[in-house]
Amino acid sequence: MDLSKMYHDISVQSSLNSHTLEDFVQKNAAFVQALNNDLGKIGPYEVADALSFLLYAKPYFTSAQEWEKLAIRCLEIVRDGIYKQEFRGIYVCFGLSYVCFLVRELANKAPAISRFRDSLEYLFANTLRSYLDATNERWFESESTFELIFGFSGVLRCCCDGEPDSPCLDLADEVADALVRRLRPKTFLGWTVPGFHYIPSRFEAENMGTLAPNGCVNYSMSHGIAGTLGALSFAYRKRPNSDVRKTMEVLIAEFLHARYYVDGVAYWPGRITIEQYLSGEQQRFPSRMSWCYGSPGILRALYLAADALSIEDIKRFSVNEMAKIATMDTSKYLFDSPIVCHGLAGVALVMRSMYNDTQNGTFADKAREITDMLVYNFAYQEKENCNLTGTKKVWKYNYLEGYTGILQTIYTVMTGEPNMNEKRLMLR
Repeated sequence: MDLSKMYHDISVQSSLNSHTLEDFVQKNAAFVQALNNDLGKIGPYEVADALSFLLYAKPYFTSAQEWEKLAIRCLEIVRDGIYKQEFRGIYVCFGLSYVCFLVRELANKAPAISRFRDSLEYLFANTLRSYLDATNERWFESESTFELIFGFSGVLRCCCDGEPDSPCLDLADEVADALVRRLRPKTFLGWTVPGFHYIPSRFEAENMGTLAPNGCVNYSMSHGIAGTLGALSFAYRKRPNSDVRKTMEVLIAEFLHARYYVDGVAYWPGRITIEQYLSGEQQRFPSRMSWCYGSPGILRALYLAADALSIEDIKRFSVNEMAKIATMDTSKYLFDSPIVCHGLAGVALVMRSMYNDTQNGTFADKAREITDMLVYNFAYQEKENCNLTGTKKVWKYNYLEGYTGILQTIYTVMTGEPNMNEKRLMLR
């Protein structure tokens, strides 16, 4: 790898000393070498995450041929995984939506694979059609089908990002209509409940601190209505629709109603039972400032929605509340991980997105501060992860929960190049 270029790029953005930055770039070289050695041992989804890392590591390869050779090996494994149906349905995590985002970006850098991109778009559209045809069935109304990670919100964002003649773009209106229908109020066990009420899956129920046999609601970006609000914002920009607008306004009002303050900072519930929702009785305490389940992700969704609908007071609210978070001491963010999903990297990306839209230097300063923390963590991960995460594992080839995501976040902040995963996270 071209370590001198990497050192130069990171030193321009970082306040860390030269010894730390040298250790960081050396660890990058070792990471790429390990990837080369591990490709035959890891599954298609991990390889997809590795390929997304390579997209943004390309400037640091000593030759285009070296990068291309490794990228092609990854793409072949991803392609075989598609043929063997090893990706999880249509969704933006583990599914075809993610692969579409990835291959679109790869085709921008390597136009020779455009035919593969086009065939993938048709496969995705055909698979999505079968899901849309089933949205009148009970599963669609009872499960958390509106969410970003394993629901239709991430799928909608993918459709909105399709090429002008893409079959995916043609389906965006239908996906948005399905979400609007899903979010209408309903009656459950004699109660009138919001449309975003759902019954948790067996896996989710096993990992909940509070039992929710009658279901729950979720405000988060990753698994709740913040992700839905973000997705509808992009659909509305593509094609304004009165039903989509009304649904967005209802969700904005819900967030304003549900917010609470601790020491002058806005917070929201994460996932609460339907009984807690209807009674208004839930604990109100500071929560983790993460992309997935925290105020940064929710405020970013509110900003995107208000911008799409031209609601200036909500835009100001989002910017002002995010600025309070940006000026907080990072130790108060309650993080126990450097990762994207619920750690330092995710909030760095949120701050960077807010800076790009507002040019408010407070957001840029916080993004750089956190990036320095990520650089230090990666350079000395054996010690740092022990101190930061305890027994929790940071995966190697995993965007949301591993080093491919952490490194992409660092590259994004230090080069300013947009990252396609920011779309997948509903940040832009």
